[in-house]
Amino acid sequence: MKVDNNSNSESHETCRPPELTVVIPTFNEIGNIDSILPALHKALVGIHWEVIFVDDDSADHTAARVRERACTDPRVRLIHRLSIKGLSSACVEGMLSSTAPVVAVMDADMQHDETLLPEMLHSLNTGNLDLVVASRYIEKGDAGGLGVQRARISRAANYLSQALLKVPLSDPMSGFFMLRRELIEEIYPMLYGQGFKILLDICATLPREINYCELPYSMRERHTGNSKLSSGVMLEFFNLLVSRLANRYLPAKFILFSLVGLSGVVVHMAILTLLYRYFLLDFQLSLVAAILVSMTTNFILNNRFTFREVKLTGIGFFHGLLSFYAVCSIGAAIGFVTGIYLYSLSFPWWASGLITTVVSALWNFSMSSIFTWKSADST
Repeated sequence: MKVDNNSNSESHETCRPPELTVVIPTFNEIGNIDSILPALHKALVGIHWEVIFVDDDSADHTAARVRERACTDPRVRLIHRLSIKGLSSACVEGMLSSTAPVVAVMDADMQHDETLLPEMLHSLNTGNLDLVVASRYIEKGDAGGLGVQRARISRAANYLSQALLKVPLSDPMSGFFMLRRELIEEIYPMLYGQGFKILLDICATLPREINYCELPYSMRERHTGNSKLSSGVMLEFFNLLVSRLANRYLPAKFILFSLVGLSGVVVHMAILTLLYRYFLLDFQLSLVAAILVSMTTNFILNNRFTFREVKLTGIGFFHGLLSFYAVCSIGAAIGFVTGIYLYSLSFPWWASGLITTVVSALWNFSMSSIFTWKSADST
C-alpha cells in the first residue's frame, strides 16, 4: 500500500497546535473580514497560527461571514457571543480560548499593521519577554490614522492612565499587542474586564514585574466600518481609572452607579423646586413627583451607561423600570430606618445621613444588578 507522505505531512501540520493565536474582536465588521484574512496569510508565512474572531452578535452578520471563511480555512475560528458585550471582555475570552503559547490582539479594521506580527513574535521569543506592545508614540511610530481629534483624545487618555501603570508604556491605549497566554491566565480574574482598553486594564492589574518591549508602528486609515468611540466608552474608561485608583475596594460599576445617583439628586431638587416654589403645588405631591422623575432618570442613565452591555430595550425596558422603582423604594425605606436608628444612638446628624445614603446606594446597586439587570457583571 502506497503512503502519501505529503498528505501525512499536511495532516500533521494541521493537527499541530498553533504557536500564535491572533484574537480579533468584531462588531459590525463584515466589510473587513475578506481583507484582514488575506493580509494575515501573507504576513504570517512560515508561522503556525490561527485567528479567533470574537463577535458580539453583529447586526450586519459579521459572524456569518466568518463562518463562511472558516469552512474553507482551518486557521479561522469564531466565538459568537449573544448576551455578553464589550471589546475588553471579547479580547479576554478570545485569549483564554487559545491553545497557543502566545496570543496577539488587533482590530479588524486594518488600522493595525499586521506585517508587524512576525517581528513582535520574534521579539517575544528571543527576548524572553512577557509582553510586546505596538506603539504609535515612540520614534518611527505614527497615530495619523486616528485623525486629529481622536489622536488628541488618545494622547489625553494616555496621560491620565500613567498613574495606573505597573510598566511605563508610551501607548497603554494601544489595541495592538502580543503576550504569553500564561500571563492572561494568571491575571484574568483580577481584570476590570469592561470598556475598550484591555491593554491598560492588563498593565494596571499586573501583580509582578514583567519583561516587555514596545515596537513602533504607523496606524493606518480605517478600511471600512465606524469608530466604536462613544460617550459610554469614555465613561467606562474613567470608571476603570477611578476603580483602579480605589484599589477595587468598591465594585467597578458601583462607582458609575453612584455618579448616576448624584445626578439624580440634582434632578430631584430641580423638580421639587420647580413644582413647589414656582408652580405652587402641594409639597407632598411635588415631593412624590420629584422622587419618581429622579428615579426614572437614574434608571435611564444606568441602563444607558452603567449596565450598557445588558441594556434593556422594548418591553424589557418597562419591566426593568418597574423593578428599579421597587428596588429603590425598598432602599429608601431601609436607609430611612437605618438613619433614624443611628440618630437615636446619638450619632451626629450628618453621620447618620451619610451612612443612610451609603446603605441605600449599596442596596439599590446590589438589588438592581440582580433583579433589574439580571445578566450584568457587577464586579
